[in-house]
Amino acid sequence: FKTWTSGQKISEPGCYDIPLAIHHSNCCVGPSVSSSGLRLIEQKSLAHFFFHSYLNPNAEPFEPTEFMILGSAAHHLLLGQSHFAKHFAVRPATSGECGDPDDRPWNGNNRFCKKWLADQQKAGLEIVTDKMLEKIGGMAQRLGRVGLVRAGLMNGDVERSLIWPDPATGIWLKSRPDIIPVAGE
Repeated sequence: FKTWTSGQKISEPGCYDIPLAIHHSNCCVGPSVSSSGLRLIEQKSLAHFFFHSYLNPNAEPFEPTEFMILGSAAHHLLLGQSHFAKHFAVRPATSGECGDPDDRPWNGNNRFCKKWLADQQKAGLEIVTDKMLEKIGGMAQRLGRVGLVRAGLMNGDVERSLIWPDPATGIWLKSRPDIIPVAGE
């Protein structure tokens, strides 16, 4: 795997352990497109792609949905990813866990909670809730009953970004498979 430092532009082809929001951003030294962007161009149009693209100066910034975060967190936890804390933070249940001496239930409008959220965002972490973790636990129980899963079908590297320049166009291509199987495991 290639190492990546926050704020660094990717200039070498390789497999990178980067947050999902970075994968969908202007993370390469030249223009880039993800596999989902290429599918959007094929299924709709180049204009549809550009409307949402980081290349469009008027585009809304990419914000993963709660379901995207849940899916990514599930991949990291269920597929044995050891770097969960590198990508995710579990939202505290109370403001006291954020430094509030009044220690009230979590409230996104509480200044201590707001600061905690801003700190996590600055660190590049996605937020998961206890409810999301409960859902992931239920998924784990159901998956644990599947023979192929118990036999190791899902062993490998999770949520890694494969990034390389297209030799014909020079455009950087990005793919993010759920899991890259590890041989011999």
